[in-house]
Amino acid sequence: MMIKRGAAVVAVGLVGLLSPNVAAAAIKTYSVGADPGRMARAADGSMWFTKTGAVGRITTAGAARSFGLPAANAGSVRDVLGITVAPDGSVWAAEAGGSVARIDGAGKVSEFAPAVLGMPAGIVVGPDGQVWFSDALLGRITRFDLAGGFVDQVLGNVPGAYSRMDPAAPTEMVLGPDQAVWVLQLAPGRVGRMSGDGSVSYYGLPAGPASAPTGLAFGRDGALWIAEAGVNRIARMALDGTVREYAIPSARAEPRAIAVGPDGAMWFSEFGRDRIGRVDGAGNVTEYELPPGSMPYGIVGGADDAVWVTLWGKGGEVARVTTDTRIVARAARAGRRIAKRVHTRRTARARKRL
Repeated sequence: MMIKRGAAVVAVGLVGLLSPNVAAAAIKTYSVGADPGRMARAADGSMWFTKTGAVGRITTAGAARSFGLPAANAGSVRDVLGITVAPDGSVWAAEAGGSVARIDGAGKVSEFAPAVLGMPAGIVVGPDGQVWFSDALLGRITRFDLAGGFVDQVLGNVPGAYSRMDPAAPTEMVLGPDQAVWVLQLAPGRVGRMSGDGSVSYYGLPAGPASAPTGLAFGRDGALWIAEAGVNRIARMALDGTVREYAIPSARAEPRAIAVGPDGAMWFSEFGRDRIGRVDGAGNVTEYELPPGSMPYGIVGGADDAVWVTLWGKGGEVARVTTDTRIVARAARAGRRIAKRVHTRRTARARKRL
């Protein structure tokens, strides 16, 4: 099913001219519909994202397509929570209703359901070539391949009074440079590391349950970077579990997802502030304004030297964001002219009062 491409809108944020932490960016948006969420980039440069009852694909030229998931559309829980691109180019999606789906290179959709339905959340291809997905409801990791079916591995309970069926609450996951799968655990506020043999190690975040981690990605420095929505920080975790945190300048930013940008820095979405942020290896954070009501969710570094982000709150859009363009430079010059005129007028009024 093809999605009609919406009219591209170019917006330039000028807030950075007034705030030292917020910089200008050039933004071009594309209509894709149905609450776009998490994102993943394919080897061909196209970007895939979760939707309500479907997954979407968009190219760097802005051409978008949607692939409906039958079980997600039919079930009472229609959210698609996780997405990953396999080495063979196929795309795998985690459906909140209990199934996982595969979209092959020809666009054919296949769905697979384990015997006990939970809530698949994160999904990744593991070191063994199998598809691994987390189950936020049942508190476990499940491995799946087309030949062998489903094999569950319990991730581990944690002490404390949590409302979920299993307080391990695994969500986002990523394959690390150490060939282990790293998994966020939302409720206890920690990260689990699962090796290929299924053994598990745990690394806590400083704020524990209050950290409410929502996104993770490995940086080019080999460290794991984590979006902590509960404490408004970005954490850098070394492979030995050592953590360093960086505060997001804007309060209540609610960082949702994080990814390596084309410049090698880490970029994250600010769901609560209609912004995206950039943090470099030294911990310097810069924010970029998006259109009001954007509610940015998923984020990836594009093959075109831009950052791409899903706008959950804009009626279903994907935005292409660039920060080093002639458009931004023109906006900055225009903003300085406006500021100069405002200053001149205020000075003139003040002189009249004398």
